[in-house]
Amino acid sequence: MAKRTTSRSVVAGVVLAATAGLLAAAPASAAPVPPRAPRSCDGGEPIAGDAITARSATYGSIVAELRYSPSYACAWGRVRGGRLGDGVHVSRRWNSDPAQTEYNIASAMITSGSTVYTPWFDDDGHTMSACAVNEATQTVYTCTGWY
Repeated sequence: MAKRTTSRSVVAGVVLAATAGLLAAAPASAAPVPPRAPRSCDGGEPIAGDAITARSATYGSIVAELRYSPSYACAWGRVRGGRLGDGVHVSRRWNSDPAQTEYNIASAMITSGSTVYTPWFDDDGHTMSACAVNEATQTVYTCTGWY
């Protein structure tokens, strides 16, 4: 038994074909916009595979790093070479203005191993810094520059 085509199906097919023709007729000069990863990273787990160490500072065996993802425009702090109780704090400045600094917006402490990192934060239009600290005494070992 042959499938019956209704007028609704025919109209839908004509509209779909017309729409496809319009899309195909887009001007060749329109450059495609590359996708950018979403930037709602405040307080999230760093997941970017394109991360770089934007700034670092060393105190003895402890390395404080400010990590940055260009595709997400997010940054986070990491400490390597620390001991139990050592940690990292991150701070963020709005528009590079010292008067608009959010100090210690996140911190993380080493509970095993020698490396720890903070959640990541939106860095688009901001600058950030990471500091290696001893969480028990709140001694600041070293801080990265602002990036």
